[in-house]
Amino acid sequence: TKWHKYNGHCYYYSSERQSWFTAELIALEHLFLLLKLRKCREIGGYIIKIDDREENEKIYANRPKNDGYWIGLTDLNEGEFRWSFDQSKATFLPWVSGYGKKGNGYDCVAFNSGSKAEWFDYKCNTTYYYICERNFYRQWVSKVTGFKSQWDDDGWSAAQVKGPPNVYPQYGDIEGAWCPKGESSDNYITIEYSKKTYIQSINIYETYNGGSVWRISFKAPNGTWHTVLEVNRATLSTVTSSRIFSPPIQTVAFPTNEVHIEIDTTNTHEDYEMDAVEITGQC
Repeated sequence: TKWHKYNGHCYYYSSERQSWFTAELIALEHLFLLLKLRKCREIGGYIIKIDDREENEKIYANRPKNDGYWIGLTDLNEGEFRWSFDQSKATFLPWVSGYGKKGNGYDCVAFNSGSKAEWFDYKCNTTYYYICERNFYRQWVSKVTGFKSQWDDDGWSAAQVKGPPNVYPQYGDIEGAWCPKGESSDNYITIEYSKKTYIQSINIYETYNGGSVWRISFKAPNGTWHTVLEVNRATLSTVTSSRIFSPPIQTVAFPTNEVHIEIDTTNTHEDYEMDAVEITGQC
């Protein structure tokens, strides 16, 4: 599923047409509404909520087809348009002329086709494409759940990787970063984030003698570790400047908030220091 990133959110344009819900019976209406919502939920999102003109123009311009696209706005309570995502009342309403007050039976809202990013309310059992949305998260470590060693339990402890960087962009043997104790081929740190996401990238802030990370794994829902990066340890070499190490990782089809990083300092022969680890997801 291809998601398009914009301003901290991600958007998916369907390739199939769907009705919002069948409008004959109120009970059936709500059933089909839930089924429709589930299509977006199944891929980790919700039917799009549009907050302002800038977002509206951007999403409209990126439509793969010049056709109608359902958005997550309805007036099941006639005349009161609310977003299905959080039931908040819509304040930005760029209606096509003559729409927005079509009355009973015209309870679902879609992007129009044409050249203007405007909306129209229409019969919910009409089939259009639809747009899903989900948030794009950037997270810092919230908890350290395991490690092999640490220089001390204070300024160079494993706990120093929590939160945003303390040392970066400085370079050197500086308190505020985790330093494993001694040269070793099997040092590691296991970290946790507050929210599970579909991790797309990892940024490791190395502030002293970087270059020792050789394997990164994400914890799968069944409890096993899934390797997303592994390099030949013979190729590791010391990096003598602070850096943000952002290796290309394998994308995974499951959300997670647990990461295991393995470090080998036998080739670099130096104290290694890690300041912070940021992940980004969901797109």
